[in-house]
Amino acid sequence: MYKRKALLGLQNLLKEGDSVLVLGPRQTGKTTLLNLLCPEAIHYNFAEPNERLQIAKNPGLLASEVRARLPQGGLFTIDEVQKVPLIFDAVQVLLDDKEHPYQTLLTGSSARKIKRGAVNTLPGRVLQWHLGPLTAKELGYYDAKTADERDKLLLSMMTRGNLPGIQKMPASRMARHLRSYVQTYLEQEILGDALTKDVGQFGRFLVVMASRSGTLLNYSSLSQEAGASINTIKHHVEVLVDTLTAYLIPGFSLSDTKTWLSTPRLLLFDLGVRNAAAERMLDEKALQPEYGSLFEQWVGLELIGWMNNQEPPIHLYYWRTTQKREIDWIMKRGNNLLAIEVKWSQGFRRTDLAHLQTFRTLMEDKKFKVQTVLICRTPHPAKEGTHRIIPPHLLYETLESWDS
Repeated sequence: MYKRKALLGLQNLLKEGDSVLVLGPRQTGKTTLLNLLCPEAIHYNFAEPNERLQIAKNPGLLASEVRARLPQGGLFTIDEVQKVPLIFDAVQVLLDDKEHPYQTLLTGSSARKIKRGAVNTLPGRVLQWHLGPLTAKELGYYDAKTADERDKLLLSMMTRGNLPGIQKMPASRMARHLRSYVQTYLEQEILGDALTKDVGQFGRFLVVMASRSGTLLNYSSLSQEAGASINTIKHHVEVLVDTLTAYLIPGFSLSDTKTWLSTPRLLLFDLGVRNAAAERMLDEKALQPEYGSLFEQWVGLELIGWMNNQEPPIHLYYWRTTQKREIDWIMKRGNNLLAIEVKWSQGFRRTDLAHLQTFRTLMEDKKFKVQTVLICRTPHPAKEGTHRIIPPHLLYETLESWDS
């Protein structure tokens, strides 16, 4: 069993009396968390066809059943709530009961279906919590005792990703199940919410889009390669983002910086799923030519996993200018900036720091507080002027110190 950071955070929210909607892609561990947090609660699972159909026919039945079983108030849970979006009205009735304090923990894997199907999404009554795949911290990467252990785990994450169910399997089964995930979840369940019902077209889109994960989003080029209209491609991308299987990372910009790009980068939520969707061999040696890109995406996904659900919120960007100056990742909280450049190389050159220095100078002139970091596979951390150079296993420590 993995020790999830979300477990403690959700425990605290429930203890304080909050109701929570946990949103995340399929197989990221939402049901496991729900069972750990609320083993004694009244539980509804809308992934079960019979239970889903019964409540869908009469959403008010849920409120009646909960009141009958918990006449003085209490906690009830609903798994895969997006499958019966009209249930939100019944949930509100319970949460608004002033005499009997009801509380709920909901899970869902499609914010899109919730927004489209539910007029009432319980604003002000239910907090949202985002759950992604396991982070490197939760997998024990940062606590590994030897460099060999860390290297092996890093390559495994870059190759087969961080989904909890996949990580528990022997390597011989991982590839089959990742490809099954793409076919049964991305190609079938998400396809049902896409503009086209053409499985072949959507499959081609997935291959092309996954191959470009981590790059700037170019609808025209995606359209040409996938053989679909630009409007169709835009809709497919929206579906992936709304089903929490992809992120759009905006370009960092200020009101007076017209030479900075704002086109978003598209990043798939898990590298194992990315590799399977891109029809890559799920083997470390076969993926070696893509290590630089995969490592950069791994860092981005680690940043997202770390910053999810933080208060006050943290925002993730990249930085690129029309003069081709660029920095891979920029984190912003208020007036504080953390600029991170990523290199797969085993060492660094001073030229690798040039864009970090340019960005630092520009932002300090605008009164931002800036920290700059280069992540590479150096065996030992170092400092070059105001810039830190760190190996990947010090990323978590760097984030924690920046936040403190």
